[in-house]
Amino acid sequence: GTSGGVTVFGAKMSFPGTNAVGSTLEWIRRCLCAEEERAATEEGVSVFDRIVQAAERSPVGANGVLFLPYLTNERGYRRNPKTKGVFFGLGLTTTHDDLLRAGIEGILLNLYGYVKRFREGGHIIKVLNANGGLSKSPIIRQMMADITGSYIVTMQNSAWSGPTGCAMLACTAIGEAADIFEAEERFVRMESMTEPDPKNHEKYEKIYELWEALYEAQIPLFEKQFDLQNH
Repeated sequence: GTSGGVTVFGAKMSFPGTNAVGSTLEWIRRCLCAEEERAATEEGVSVFDRIVQAAERSPVGANGVLFLPYLTNERGYRRNPKTKGVFFGLGLTTTHDDLLRAGIEGILLNLYGYVKRFREGGHIIKVLNANGGLSKSPIIRQMMADITGSYIVTMQNSAWSGPTGCAMLACTAIGEAADIFEAEERFVRMESMTEPDPKNHEKYEKIYELWEALYEAQIPLFEKQFDLQNH
């Protein structure tokens, strides 16, 4: 259920992936967030900060709205090039904030699908390291912790995690560090740790079951839509 793996100094590292998270958030911004964009421009802040603040006003589970974040199909454990994005559970009481929270939750529930599969394979996952755009928001880090049931850790300068990893490998290769673990001690410093809320995680376990059932129910419709559009 992963897109590949590589062995480094006897340790296997898997690379599960979700397609186009950034593009999905950009689609949400473009199609749903004209008001947040206007306000962010006036205040000189990031529009995504305003989006996350709006999403926080909706409760866990977005008042019953679910989102399949497959706007560019999906790889990883789905391995289905015919998937599409889906909003489910809309009603007259659904709010703009519910849609935004469901969008973010859908991305994180897809991440949780990987975590669950690793755990089912016998791996113990208590801590997840987060980096990149989503990890900058404490609100999203809390959602991530609650959904996965794991502590979410961020590192200093996490936006540069890729180059940092390359530097660690290079230092080890030329003998500046005895091994990758010594290089890690030199380069990596923890910045934050977010603890999961057990009650919220219990709610998300039930939400995940419904979210997964939603995907399974859509598979024949994805097939029919693909055939309709390509024939």
